[in-house]
Amino acid sequence: MTQPQQLLDAKLAAAARSSAAVTAAAAISAGLDSSSSNVNTVPAAVYELVDMDAHSSSSDALVSMTAGGAGSASELPPVDRGRGAITFLIAAFIFEFILWGYAGSFGVVQLYLSTHPPFDESSLASIGAVGTTSNGLYFMLPFFLVLLSRRYPHLVRTAVWLALAVNLTSLAASSFAQSVAQLVVLQGIIGGISGAVLYVPIIIYLQEWFSERRGTASGIIFAGTGLGGCALPFLMSFLLEHYGFAWATRIWAIMCAATMGPAIYMLRPRLPVVKPAPFTPFAPVDLSFLTNRVAVPLMLTAFLAGLSWFPVSVMIPTFTAAAGSSAFSANTVLSLLNIASTLGGVLFGYLSDRVGYSWLFIVIGFGEGLFAVASWGTASTLTSIMGFVVLFGLLSGHTSVWNSAARDLASTTSSDAAVIFSSMGVVRGAACLIGPLVAAALYDPSLAKDGSSWGRFGFKGIMVWVAATSFASGIAGWGLGVLQPSAKKAQKPR
Repeated sequence: MTQPQQLLDAKLAAAARSSAAVTAAAAISAGLDSSSSNVNTVPAAVYELVDMDAHSSSSDALVSMTAGGAGSASELPPVDRGRGAITFLIAAFIFEFILWGYAGSFGVVQLYLSTHPPFDESSLASIGAVGTTSNGLYFMLPFFLVLLSRRYPHLVRTAVWLALAVNLTSLAASSFAQSVAQLVVLQGIIGGISGAVLYVPIIIYLQEWFSERRGTASGIIFAGTGLGGCALPFLMSFLLEHYGFAWATRIWAIMCAATMGPAIYMLRPRLPVVKPAPFTPFAPVDLSFLTNRVAVPLMLTAFLAGLSWFPVSVMIPTFTAAAGSSAFSANTVLSLLNIASTLGGVLFGYLSDRVGYSWLFIVIGFGEGLFAVASWGTASTLTSIMGFVVLFGLLSGHTSVWNSAARDLASTTSSDAAVIFSSMGVVRGAACLIGPLVAAALYDPSLAKDGSSWGRFGFKGIMVWVAATSFASGIAGWGLGVLQPSAKKAQKPR
């Protein structure tokens, strides 16, 4: 008996222990033929509880359960290819471009708010809390929202439409804000919660649409963050300088509605969605992956990588301005960082389908630490700053490796890859909240004019922090390789 079939049998046995799942377990057992490789056709009455990573795309037997018996067979769209997969990629890319692109551009908004009333009297840390709060919630909430979506899969699309309405309303309302606290509530908290709900279908449906090419698909989707982070700093700077914060925010809300509305329409699941029976209890959350010996270093490297990345993405416009460059140059530097991260995300997503993920974490961690010391620490001109952000950004593909790591870990445990992926998001979200706050505390504005030594313009403490956390992330990646030297590599796409 193959390992995938053993995992499937184990999950069916666990489901059978619940009286509500006995019929569904029987339906799955009757509907699957473990000797057949053509299982794109499955019983229509069988759906969701079994994890998609128990089988590859060539044995697509991951299905859900209903209380009814087996129904007529229905043909599912193909995995890793086809119109449905491409449409999903386009929709997910748009969400990345808007949600994470704006998050990656918040350094421009922060720089503007810190120099214009009524927000200019607030500290850099308090203004930065607007962006870090929303970013942290983007990362942390999907873990819990994925669990809710498993219980109420028929309500996911409705929740996404409602989240879009709430997100746009809070964004428009923030245009009337007169204090940083109001911005934190409207853009940080409400915007962060609604944005996290908008993002959840991408996490869930990615597991359905892609298997062997999941790392490559992740890199393409995450490239939306970099491209958004490249284009949006110039757009937001233009809107802020010409129309002010209030009207810039309103215009941005209209643009979000015009792009994310069609994207939601395109964002559809691959597997049929079934409304659960009334009073169906929540399925227990399988966190057995936490007992695997690689879980701790895997989560640790995600946390440490976030502690090093976010201070750079938030503070680099301030550093560029302190070096005597114009606002346009500061926007250019931030855009270069984001476009480099786009290329890095695609590259490391592609490599994660072919190379052991622990090696990729090592390269990312030690590479970023080295560039923080040797490149950023000595940068004093616009050209040298640009060189640093390009090098640092190219090594920012950490999240693009997550899906391959989650897939690998799910294949050796009974945990769902989406739960593992979301768990990594929780720890990175914590890093998103902590990293920029630490950076703001380490920044010494009294040395903003000091460009004569390593760690110029009051950024020495920040540079030490970024280098230390990057190297520590690489060491955690090395620990993955030591603890699981036989971790399998993802199969090459056919």
